[in-house]
Amino acid sequence: DYTGGGCPHILAEPQRTNLITYSEDYTNAIWIKSNAAITVTPNSITSPDGTLTADRVQYFATNRFLRQNTSLTVGAICTGSVWVKGTAGQTFSIAPGGIDSPPFTLTGEWDRIAFTATAVTNFILFGPVGGSNATDVYVWGAQLEVGSYATSYIPTVASSVTRNQDQFTRDGIGSLI
Repeated sequence: DYTGGGCPHILAEPQRTNLITYSEDYTNAIWIKSNAAITVTPNSITSPDGTLTADRVQYFATNRFLRQNTSLTVGAICTGSVWVKGTAGQTFSIAPGGIDSPPFTLTGEWDRIAFTATAVTNFILFGPVGGSNATDVYVWGAQLEVGSYATSYIPTVASSVTRNQDQFTRDGIGSLI
């Protein structure tokens, strides 16, 4: 990783679990709609990973959201994230552990919005809540993990998925350093 310039370094990630199930399928019944006036159209556009798996979500009003209950422990520091593509300048919010993020301003491209909070509930929700106004967006790759920052996306289907910690050794590379 050359982020920040200077000497390159290995960007290693800790073990993390995506507690959300069906992280790319918002038509699954596990996703609870706050109101019947929410429409989810599956596989509407190309997602950030290059596949046709991003869903269009039309909220038809503000203060609507998609929610999923998880095995998150109340009191845990957690980070929720989701990829969102909407109209540039509009805003969208996420609530990991039941704590609303400030509204994120969308760029018109794929934006990964993330927010860290201490959980007061076991669910995550996202949508035009808490003063947000984006009611017609594309979403993909929802993640809820215990930890103080977002890590790379861990896709899930019927159960949560754990990614092991990255491990590196430097044996046998003395001639290269």
